Amino acid sequence: MKAKTGKIDTSKMRILPAKHEYDTAKYFADRGYDIEFIPPNNSPNVHTPDFLMGGCGMGSKISHGEKQENYREKFQKSHASI
Repeated sequence: MKAKTGKIDTSKMRILPAKHEYDTAKYFADRGYDIEFIPPNNSPNVHTPDFLMGGCGMGSKISHGEKQENYREKFQKSHASI
């Protein structure tokens, strides 16, 4: 029996996500997570996540060092809420 495939929602985006963003979302969707892309905020010094997964904002890249730990923590919180 095949596991549930999650949905990828790009309805709030004015333009489609970049390929690397979509590929990251597809990776998680293939593992059963629902993904909702968030439009970017173009205000100075405001950074928004690329998408929501389990209600938690996620980026499509992993940085090195402390930010990587933050990503792991967010993923674990998101995973726990599903």
